[in-house]
Amino acid sequence: MLQSRLDPQTISDLMQSPPPDPAAAAKAWRAAVMPGYFADGGAYARAFPQPRESDNERMANVSRHLSALTASLSAWDWRSAAARYGGPVLILHGQGDFVPLEGSREWERSFPNARLLVIPNAGHFIWLEQPEPFFGAMEAFLGS
Repeated sequence: MLQSRLDPQTISDLMQSPPPDPAAAAKAWRAAVMPGYFADGGAYARAFPQPRESDNERMANVSRHLSALTASLSAWDWRSAAARYGGPVLILHGQGDFVPLEGSREWERSFPNARLLVIPNAGHFIWLEQPEPFFGAMEAFLGS
């Protein structure tokens, strides 16, 4: 899980006393949270060099929105709908993703014509950490 990759004290400190400047707060939040999404924590710095200054990206809003999203998804089970879909499905999973691989394996089992490809040296944002394997797989799947 993502939480196991985060420093809870740093997150708590930021939530209680964020930097007063919105850009600095966004930068601090990203530095504390976003590396957990990557297999290589340094990949985050290369992928997102500029902080965003949108209200949607402020710490309290992001936390509230992600909590609501996660809670809304917990009761959904799409496996029976997936079983009725006969088209081809490509599932890409980063080997270093915080989301357990078993979830992607379950999707593969649920779709009758699915293929799971695990991308080494990639976390949750495969296209940022391993763009060549990601886009190569997408191009091969979709056709050039």
